[in-house]
Amino acid sequence: MASEQAQPADASCLADAVSRAVNERYAGTRAALYGIDREAFRTMLGAVLEHYAGCESVSVQLELLRVLHVEELVLARACAAGNVAAWEDFMRFYPSRLYETAYQIARDKVAGRELADGLYAELWGLRVRGSNRISKLDSYMGRGSLGGWLRAVLAQRYIDRVRSCAKDVSLEERVDRFDGGFSHTMYFFDGRHGYRFTMASPNS
Repeated sequence: MASEQAQPADASCLADAVSRAVNERYAGTRAALYGIDREAFRTMLGAVLEHYAGCESVSVQLELLRVLHVEELVLARACAAGNVAAWEDFMRFYPSRLYETAYQIARDKVAGRELADGLYAELWGLRVRGSNRISKLDSYMGRGSLGGWLRAVLAQRYIDRVRSCAKDVSLEERVDRFDGGFSHTMYFFDGRHGYRFTMASPNS
């Protein structure tokens, strides 16, 4: 029997089965409330499928579509577009988790707040390209939870800060995800002493 042919995942040529699945996922989201119509939704998911499974079979594309955190992807992209309803939902669910994680990473309230505030600025989009704000939320692809993605970005920002504040520092990090949360362990050395930092986040 001939093997299943891979189908490009571009929104304009989604395979019939994938196209139906995309439409079904749309119905289960708040996309319409956030001003994202079916065509924009198809384009958004088509880009994700193309990025991760563009050369894969239809069955692989369907499985990816099944496990995507589509509701959170819609929320993130709507926030990036400046939708007020989306930002209201985001602010209702994520700020406390974000600041708690920042405090755990920095182990200092002032430094933790600075870390979280800096990420909020990136999420809101302070830089502008043309007439559009550039939001960090545009880079969320929905493969993991939005909460887990935000924690990972915070951890990376902390690592960047350590690197920028110390010379000749080698840094190794390990992130282990479990049940929607993760433990974050970092090791860094100043040439004479070794330091270990571990942060365990509650489930998202």
